[in-house]
Formats: sequence, structure tokens, C-alpha cells
Amino acid sequence: MSFKDNVFADIDNVFLNLNEFAEHHIINGMEVVAVVSTLKTDTKSTISSRNYDGLHGDFFTVNVKKSDFTRIPKQGENIRVDGKRYTVDEVRDNMGMLLMILSAYRMGGAG
Repeated sequence: MSFKDNVFADIDNVFLNLNEFAEHHIINGMEVVAVVSTLKTDTKSTISSRNYDGLHGDFFTVNVKKSDFTRIPKQGENIRVDGKRYTVDEVRDNMGMLLMILSAYRMGGAG
């Protein structure tokens, strides 16, 4: 078995193992197995000229199998993850796995 064959086998057996970190998620209406990591900002924006109470961001990294998508999302597109809309900041194709960095800015309090 070649290195590439081993990597592709590891996608399901290791990286997207439901007994480890992976979970079922709904991405753009499709149920997929993915590893989603989140980071929420607590820092308010200083944009006072627009009279915002504050802007807070939700940032995600999503690791998912490339073959689960019929079309790879592109930077700047909107994407839905578990019912919430995010913007694709970046997509990397890593040997059959997609790493997507997503963001959403929300007004008001964090949380």
C-alpha cells in the first residue's frame, strides 16, 4: 500500500473517526462527518461612526472529506453549518481533506 493509499484510508479511520473528535454536522443541507473547532471573540469593534454597540465574531475551522462535496466552496461564499450562515475565509485541500476557515460577525453581545 502506498503512502497516499494510507492517507486516504486514514481519513475515515483516524481523522474523521466518530469515536474521537469527529461528529455529524449539516453543511449546506448535507449531513457529513466533520471536525469543527470554534473560537468566539470577546473583543468589541471600535467602529463608532456606524453606531454599533459592538461587533463579535464567530470563527470556525471545519475539517471534512473532500469527496463529501460535489463542489468545493470558494473564498467569499456563504455556507451553512448546522443551520447558521458563515462566510468562507479560506479553503485548503490537504490530500483528500478540506480545511475550511469560516467566519461570521454578529452585532451586540458575544454569545
